Amino acid sequence: MNIIDYKTTENIPHVIFFEKEHLYFNRGQKMTSMNGLLDHYFPKFNSEYWLTYKAYKAIDENKFKKIIKDNFPKLKNGEKQYYKNGNCICQLEPDPNKFFPMLEKVFDREEMIKHRKRIKNEWEYKRVLAGVNGTKFHLDRENEEYERGYSINPFSGQKYKVKSQQYTNTPWQNQSICKNLWDLEDGFYAELLVFCTDYNGKNPLLCGQADKVFIQTIGKNRYIDIDDHKTNEKKPTKSDPKKCNGFLSSHYASKHFRYELQMNGYAWMLAQHGFKVRNLGYTWYKNYDPEKSELIKCKNYQHYSERMVKEHLTKL
Repeated sequence: MNIIDYKTTENIPHVIFFEKEHLYFNRGQKMTSMNGLLDHYFPKFNSEYWLTYKAYKAIDENKFKKIIKDNFPKLKNGEKQYYKNGNCICQLEPDPNKFFPMLEKVFDREEMIKHRKRIKNEWEYKRVLAGVNGTKFHLDRENEEYERGYSINPFSGQKYKVKSQQYTNTPWQNQSICKNLWDLEDGFYAELLVFCTDYNGKNPLLCGQADKVFIQTIGKNRYIDIDDHKTNEKKPTKSDPKKCNGFLSSHYASKHFRYELQMNGYAWMLAQHGFKVRNLGYTWYKNYDPEKSELIKCKNYQHYSERMVKEHLTKL
């Protein structure tokens, strides 16, 4: 296995991206990604809890649900409940300190451990498979556009000339094209590495990769439209059992809202270079099928991006 010495990147005058490790560097310093910034505002998935929960449930689902119904009446059939009118109408899941001891008295522990291992392996297999399929899907779409020479803007239906930016002879998989993104020419950019700098305008502090960026100059204004490929097993929903953290606590911690913030983050970074944001969205592909896709438009939350940067990175 090749081990990269990231210190060797300190003389590279670009923001660079290593895909396998999913890390960004600028002159040898690791940078914060947009998704890394969003992690502060979304509740972490408690894998240990849900592995044990699902393992007990797999032994006897009917008996499992009856235990919840008898001991946690606010939980309907043992399933997670949703917020109503902004208020949590019930406990989201049984307290493990009370719930799991109850289950241990009813179910065989060894059988639970066996199911737990099986479920963990299934999760890992699905995670790896989704990563492989997702990467291949992105590359296939990107290569199609390079071969075709143009990309269709999903918001306007207009053709945009593809701007070449593929890097094949470097140990990293992507890099920034220029110091000031305002210098980007009009056209379409696949996997555009975007970033914003600190208040001195010298050191990039936040970065990310937008799957599809369309740039158009009209008069003195330069506009951007951003689209992203999403290949979730199910269409992202706008609701979720849990809420976000911090100042975003009034919003559901849903996949859709996270994607909205992700697209807005890319847009906000480009706006720091002078661009005007016109359209934001992501395209969901059912079963990785380009013929079964749906463009889902995003609201403008750029003020959220600025506040997140101020809270966790620096004062602009």
